[in-house]
Amino acid sequence: MTPHFRAIDVSGQPALEPADQAAPVLDWIPIRQLVIDDRYQRPLTRAAIIIFWI
Repeated sequence: MTPHFRAIDVSGQPALEPADQAAPVLDWIPIRQLVIDDRYQRPLTRAAIIIFWI
C-alpha cells in the first residue's frame, strides 16, 4: 500500500449472507424517457458555476 492509503481490515466482523432477492438489472432506456425532477434542482448561479469548475 502507499503511504496515503491503508488496507481495509475486516477481521473480527461477521461474514455477510447474500440477500434473498432478485439480482439488479442494468438496462438501457431511451433518452426521451429521462426526466428532471425540479424539486431537487438548485438555481444555476455564477457562484455555482465557478465552484463547479474549480
